[in-house]
Amino acid sequence: RYSEFRDLVDDVLGPVGPTLVRDQVLGPLGERTAQEALDDGVEPRAVWRALCDAMDVPEALRWGTTALGAHGTELAAAGGVGGRPAGCRRSIGVSAWRPALEHLFG
Repeated sequence: RYSEFRDLVDDVLGPVGPTLVRDQVLGPLGERTAQEALDDGVEPRAVWRALCDAMDVPEALRWGTTALGAHGTELAAAGGVGGRPAGCRRSIGVSAWRPALEHLFG
């Protein structure tokens, strides 16, 4: 579950993702950072939801930009997704794992 969490952080939040996990204090997690909550045993699903809510990640992007297919390309062209410049997308993402991720984090 933790590796899937990290993959989503990288894919959805981009290069700033690890910094947000380490430094962004999240009220719904008891005024802890995502990393502190994970270290304290909070389920990755709850941490991911709190982080997405705090960062205003749209529902459509929460499972990764590559899971959107053509829509992800359109979003990237319109100004970027996940903190990456427009047109910049990962070639390998979480789309192949989407059913398992929805089960774990859904």
